[in-house]
Amino acid sequence: MGRYRGLGRDTVEDTTQFTIDNLRTWGYLHEGFKRGLLTLKRGDEKTGSLGIEVHIKDPWSYIKFDYKLDGKPVAYEHEIELFPCYFGGHRFYFRCRHCRRRVTALYLSGGYYALAVIVNG
Repeated sequence: MGRYRGLGRDTVEDTTQFTIDNLRTWGYLHEGFKRGLLTLKRGDEKTGSLGIEVHIKDPWSYIKFDYKLDGKPVAYEHEIELFPCYFGGHRFYFRCRHCRRRVTALYLSGGYYALAVIVNG
């Protein structure tokens, strides 16, 4: 039996997400600056590309997204926070630029990666 999806609104499960674990897997969470181009796909079909820049350095780290939305260039940043652990090292979190919450995943909705899923209607 499937889960009831609601009133046709976007859910977290239905949106593209971008996580701290993605950045770690792709080798972006090392001190310094790294730039890359990601190919977005749905199944085997290419749906677009996403340019990212990651800068990791105390006291300020960030990720910058750069892509085209409806033919217009879009560029914005989210802070990356290095949170110290009790036994040494640190954990990485995004600081959502819209709500300022510390999160491990950003979701694509309304054309932007952010914590909140933007619902129309």
